[in-house]
Amino acid sequence: MTSDYGRYPYPAYRGDLSENCVTIAEALKAAGYNTLMVGKWHLTPLTAGKHNYPLQRGFNRYYGIINGAASYFDPASLTRDNTPIEVSKDQHDYYLTDAFGDNAVQYIEGAAHKQQPFFLYAAFTAGTSTLAAWPVMSATHFGYSLPSAPVIVANTACFMKKIRTRRIKYPTSSAANMAENQRPIIWRMPAFHATHGKGAI
Repeated sequence: MTSDYGRYPYPAYRGDLSENCVTIAEALKAAGYNTLMVGKWHLTPLTAGKHNYPLQRGFNRYYGIINGAASYFDPASLTRDNTPIEVSKDQHDYYLTDAFGDNAVQYIEGAAHKQQPFFLYAAFTAGTSTLAAWPVMSATHFGYSLPSAPVIVANTACFMKKIRTRRIKYPTSSAANMAENQRPIIWRMPAFHATHGKGAI
């Protein structure tokens, strides 16, 4: 939503949420709901001001990142309501996914005691940004530590180069593609060598 900047002829994708659309929060707030949000916003550039921040687009409370992705341990663009905030340098156990969940629970607990209906929207970043886990979590669940970001970038670049040199077409999820192949296409990243073992993304 925030990366087109008018390159394509679609008025809905101009890099900033259109004033001509109504968000679900605006519609529900008008119907009397307490509207709450945690997670990534990703509907306005940081440089555009706060006119399209969650509170200006119908939410009563917000905790999350204005960008679409950030560090799980020290996230940029972290915001509470309309105020930019930072993770305390003394808080060594901060993890973005946990913070979203903790704030969602707090919002629900606060809203549950009121007669007003509420709506909570949670937009976790894990589905769209690079997986980052505490070393103890990755060792426990995967049997090895996840590689550093440079290793992931290098492996991804290698994989993309192989696609270009072999002229492999990107898979699509269209019905025509599925009918033609009669099976889903699964891409696997090349194996990487992590600090404590081997694995594959």
